Amino acid sequence: MLHRNIALLCCLWIAHIAGFQSARNNSLHISDSTLGSDAPRRSIRWLHCQKCGTTFGNTVYDYACQIPLQAAMPTVQQCRSTHKKERACRGKTGQPIEEYLLKMWPPEKFCDNLILPFAGHSGLGEGTAHNAAAIFREPFQRSRSHFFFDKQVLWVRNGRGPPQRLDFKSRLEDYMKHPAVVSCQTKMVLGHHCNSDHLISDAEFSTAIQLVEHEFLFVGVFEEWAKSIDLFHCLLGGRSRPQIEYTNTRPSNHAAGPDTGRSSLSSEDRDVALYEAVTRRFSRDLQRCLDLVQ
Repeated sequence: MLHRNIALLCCLWIAHIAGFQSARNNSLHISDSTLGSDAPRRSIRWLHCQKCGTTFGNTVYDYACQIPLQAAMPTVQQCRSTHKKERACRGKTGQPIEEYLLKMWPPEKFCDNLILPFAGHSGLGEGTAHNAAAIFREPFQRSRSHFFFDKQVLWVRNGRGPPQRLDFKSRLEDYMKHPAVVSCQTKMVLGHHCNSDHLISDAEFSTAIQLVEHEFLFVGVFEEWAKSIDLFHCLLGGRSRPQIEYTNTRPSNHAAGPDTGRSSLSSEDRDVALYEAVTRRFSRDLQRCLDLVQ
C-alpha cells in the first residue's frame, strides 16, 4: 500500500508538470498515465458553480464515464472557431464543452457513475450531497469574473418564471450588492440557482456549512487548481489526463487584476464564510493524502 501511494503522488507531480505544456496542433493530447484506476468508482454529481472552473467538468466526466484513453476534448476556442464546430459543440444549454462530452459519450452508454444533470448550473438536488463534487472560488473574484463574463448584465431568476435582465453597465459595486448576486455559491449548495433572489436564513446557512465541510464527496479550491486536481485523484482514484485537467478550456476575457473594489462585496454575502469552511475541509483532505505516504 505504501509503495502504491508513493507511486501515486509521483505520478501526480509528473502529471502536474506535463499539464502546462502546450498541446500540439491546437488540440488536447491526453496523457496515458493512470492514477488509482483500480479503485472502485463512486457515483458523482458535479455542482458547477458559475465562474468556478469549467475545466473541472473534464475531470468529473472522465472519472464517471468510460471515455477512450486517447480521446481528445476541445477547448471553447476550438468549438467556436467555425460555424460548423460551433454547432457541433454547442447545445441547448449553451455550454459548449459539457454538451460536447454528452454528445460524444452519451451518459446512458458510457457513464455508469455520473449523476445528471451535467451541463448547466443547476443547484444541488436534495439528498445528493454525499455524491457532490465542486470547486469553490474566493467570493469577490468569482463575482467580479461573473460581472465581466456576462458583460455587466445580471439575469435575475425569480422562481419558475423567465429571468429578468438588469443592465449594470460599469456599476460593479451595485452589481455586487444585488440580492441575486450575493451568496451565489451558498445558494447553489442549498439547491437554488446562483442568480436567484432567494434570501438565505441562518438555519439554511448552517446546513450549507455542514454539507461542504463534512458531507460533500469532494471540494476543491479554484485558487489552488493543481492541488485540487491532485487531491481529487488522491482521494477518489481515476486516471490523470494533464492536458484536459490543467489546461484552461474556458479562459475569461478579462484579467483577474488587483482587488480594486473589494469593499463592494456585500457584508451579507454568505459565500465569504462558506469559502472559509471549504478551505478548512480542503486543508484537512490534503493532510489526509500526505499521511498516506508517511
